[in-house]
Amino acid sequence: MSFLLDPTTAFVANSTFNAAGFLAAMLVTASPFHRSRWRIAWLLPIVLLCAWLESAFYSPADRYRRMAVDTAGWMAIALTITGLKRKVAGSAVQSRPGLRLEGRQDESLSASVLTFLEAGGNGDVGTVIGTYDPGFECIRVADGREPALLDRKELERIWTTPNGHSVQTGDTILHHSEVLSDHTGVVLMTRWKNLGSGWAPMFYTLVWTRDGGEWRLLREFVFQR
Repeated sequence: MSFLLDPTTAFVANSTFNAAGFLAAMLVTASPFHRSRWRIAWLLPIVLLCAWLESAFYSPADRYRRMAVDTAGWMAIALTITGLKRKVAGSAVQSRPGLRLEGRQDESLSASVLTFLEAGGNGDVGTVIGTYDPGFECIRVADGREPALLDRKELERIWTTPNGHSVQTGDTILHHSEVLSDHTGVVLMTRWKNLGSGWAPMFYTLVWTRDGGEWRLLREFVFQR
C-alpha cells in the first residue's frame, strides 16, 4: 500500500493503525478487571483489523508475519502496562494509614474512595465536590431520628461554608468494593466519627458510577447508631 502514498501520508497512516491497535489491546487487557469481558468480543477483532491494515505497508511475503508481530507485541506491552498499573494502584491503597481493607476489593474503585476520603480530610473542597455525581443523593438514617436526604447542592453548601464540615474522623474500614457493571460500583465501609457526643461507628453503602473512566459518587447511604 505504501507505494500508492507519499512518504508523509504513509507514515501518518501507519502510525495511526499502530496507535489504534495498541489502544484496543490496552482495552482488551483491562476488560477482565473491570468486569467488562463482553467488550473483548468486539475489541479483539479491532486489534486484528489494525494489525492487518498496518501490515499492508509491507511486502506480500511479510504481511502475515508482520500482522502476527503487531498483534503479539501490542498485547504483550498492554498486559505489562496493565499489570504494573494494577500493582501500583494496589500498593497505593494498602499503604495508607488509618485504613483497613477486608474481603473483596476492586483496586481502582477502592483507590477512588480513598482519594475522596483524603480530599475531605485535607479540606480539598474542589476534589470532594468534583467527585459527587450531578444526581448525587445522601440518605442518612440514625436511631430515633427521621431519615435525612441531602442532594449535591446541599452538600456543596455545607462544604463551602467555613467550618461547615468540621467533623473529627478516625479509622476507616473498607469491607467490600465491587464493580457490578461497566458503569456501577458499590462500596461497604465503616468509619469512626466524633459528631460532638463521642466517637461512634458510621456504616456506609456507597454507590459509584463511572463517567468517562472516572468514578463519581452517586448515592451515599449512611446508618448511625
